[in-house]
Amino acid sequence: MEEYVTIKKKKGALRGMIHIPDQGQAPYPGVIFYHGFVGNRMEPSFLFVRFSRLLMANGIATLRFDFLVNRESDCDLEAITLTSAVTDGFD
Repeated sequence: MEEYVTIKKKKGALRGMIHIPDQGQAPYPGVIFYHGFVGNRMEPSFLFVRFSRLLMANGIATLRFDFLVNRESDCDLEAITLTSAVTDGFD
């Protein structure tokens, strides 16, 4: 199963995709994809999409999202710092 998700944060919302295996029983092992400064949750040639689907087919759940200033997520570019990007992923 692939599902669009919105993760509410103090400064806005992160938007992304969660991939949950169809086989087996939860809880599943999981991977969270963090893209680079100018990247996005899909990455060039849909690398994160293809890898998420491969992991899902092998019983591993994944979450990939855009940081607050990237693509569909909220916030202005001027608002991002290294610290705020790290906080987006862990807060």
